[in-house]
Amino acid sequence: MTLQIESGDANRFTGFCMDTTIVRNEAILFAQVGDELVALLTDRGVYVSLDGVGSCIWELLEKPITISSLCEHLVARYEVASEICYQETVAFLADLEEKRMITRAMEAGARR
Repeated sequence: MTLQIESGDANRFTGFCMDTTIVRNEAILFAQVGDELVALLTDRGVYVSLDGVGSCIWELLEKPITISSLCEHLVARYEVASEICYQETVAFLADLEEKRMITRAMEAGARR
């Protein structure tokens, strides 16, 4: 199932915008298992499985990246319209943020 969000709604509900910089949580353990990437959330004892696109996003989040740059990479790699890419990427990132798998780069720097 794909979550469809109007771009204005995505900003209102998540606070993400094209220049938001995000990075993955360094404490998350993960490994490639077949065609999926599996991440272990040790603080909750659960795992999350990411498919091909999710794995690609996870790899791109190794270093701080703006949502704009992230979407540019995805549009270039996959045949997807920019607006759809933005909507679905923001929905996915909101889910990762809720699971504390990513953080906004400014917040990550403030914790150091």
